[in-house]
Amino acid sequence: MDTVLKEPKQVTNTPEEEREVLFSAENNILFFTSDAGGQTDIWKAEAGDGRKGWWQNDEFTLSKVTDDPAIEYNLENRPAKAKLGLIKPKAAISFLKGRGDLWISDATGTNARRLLESWNSLDYEWSPDGKWITYAMSDADFNRDVFVYQIDSDVPPFHLSRPPDDDFAPTWSPNGKTIAFLGR
Repeated sequence: MDTVLKEPKQVTNTPEEEREVLFSAENNILFFTSDAGGQTDIWKAEAGDGRKGWWQNDEFTLSKVTDDPAIEYNLENRPAKAKLGLIKPKAAISFLKGRGDLWISDATGTNARRLLESWNSLDYEWSPDGKWITYAMSDADFNRDVFVYQIDSDVPPFHLSRPPDDDFAPTWSPNGKTIAFLGR
């Protein structure tokens, strides 16, 4: 058991708000959203000395991952053992952008691509192997349904739940064989 007291360290020092803090799967990058510069973007922080723990560092390198007028939010890690085309499993994150489009990016932001288009915020979760995503999305009649989608496939998303009532908050079982969701 680790009994060493680890005092918190301040990573940013800006007048703008930072939120949605997310450690990368390897814990070597800290992602967050920030309102710096008058727009909400994803930023990353890296410890000055990567061999030391975050609490042992006094300097951090901050850089933007996204830089556009759309708002990015709802950051999630993609499971580290997953592979997705050009996006390496190291430090791969997913996020919602704008009204609710689902995007994935590597840590540099250069390989960002849209996975799903939506007119409102999705509830989503990666499968444990990182090959699938389950999500709840509203249709034009404001009915929210659950879908499952295989990444890097030509097969369209499968409509898992059925109208007329709302279904939301889908989640995978630890073995990835079952999806549970709330329904009304």
